[in-house]
Amino acid sequence: MTTPNYEYIHKNYRLPSWFNHDDIDWLRYYPSKDSIIYECNTKRTLNKMIYTEKRGCSTYIYDDEKVKIHDIFKKYLAFLINGFSNDDITNEEMEKLLNIKICDYDWLFMWSNPVYDRNSERNILQKI
Repeated sequence: MTTPNYEYIHKNYRLPSWFNHDDIDWLRYYPSKDSIIYECNTKRTLNKMIYTEKRGCSTYIYDDEKVKIHDIFKKYLAFLINGFSNDDITNEEMEKLLNIKICDYDWLFMWSNPVYDRNSERNILQKI
C-alpha cells in the first residue's frame, strides 16, 4: 500500500451508491447500531471499556474503540465534503477505515432514508 492519505482512498475506493455523504445530518450523527447510540464518556474509568446508561428512550453505550473508528470515518466524510483535510490519515487509521463494514453502524441521513442491507458484511468503502 502507498503512503496513506485521504486522496489515495478517494481515488481507489468508493462508498456505495445509496450512501450520500452530503446528506449526513451532522448535528445528530452519532455512531449507532440498532437504535443504540455510542458516545465517548470521559468520566468513566479506564478499565471499564463498556458502560451502559439509560437516558429517556435512548441507550448510550460508551465504547471507545467503536467511537474512535466512527470518528475516523467522519474525518474522511469531512474530507469528501471540504476537498481537503488539515490532518492526514495514519496507517493504523487507514486500516480501520477500510475495514468498516456496512453492518457495523446504522447509517443515518437527514433528507433521505436509503435502502441498504443493514446486515451486510461488505466493507462500506469498496475498492474500485
